[in-house]
Amino acid sequence: HGLREDGPFDVVHAYWAQPAGRLVAPLARQMGIPSVVTLDSGEFAALPDIGYGLQSTLRGRWAVRTATRLATRLSVCSTYQAELARAHGLGPAVIPLGVDLSTFPRRADTDAAEGPPFRLLTVASLNPVKDHATLLEAMARLRARGIDVTLDVVGEDTMGGRLHTLAGRLGLAGHVLF
Repeated sequence: HGLREDGPFDVVHAYWAQPAGRLVAPLARQMGIPSVVTLDSGEFAALPDIGYGLQSTLRGRWAVRTATRLATRLSVCSTYQAELARAHGLGPAVIPLGVDLSTFPRRADTDAAEGPPFRLLTVASLNPVKDHATLLEAMARLRARGIDVTLDVVGEDTMGGRLHTLAGRLGLAGHVLF
């Protein structure tokens, strides 16, 4: 395996239990090096209606168990995810994603006046669990009430253009940019 050839490593980090954690944690243990697995997605979810969540299948539950039991340390990105992990008998460290806004204060000349026009941005893969459809429906309601708002949607489309079609059907052409 590549860990031996590419190393030596002081520690290895796997982002998500499946597939990275399931593969890295056992290898690291075998090689005698510590591993960290970050759980930041569907490790503790089961949403069978949309085919999401590793708790939905025996294989998914096994992958989470393997990664979390063999990793030296676990981390999550929110207190909510930590609660889910604790419900599974795990004790991860919480290391939030994002930027400390106090490090990057807004300049006075860039402060926008509150009020329309509003410009919204969402950055996430377009897939059912992100539920962009609800966001588009909310946009349509705002536009129907005369609120001047546009939306930029940034992310890989894993839904074959269905959200583009929905935006058109909701009358959002020119107000949503994919």
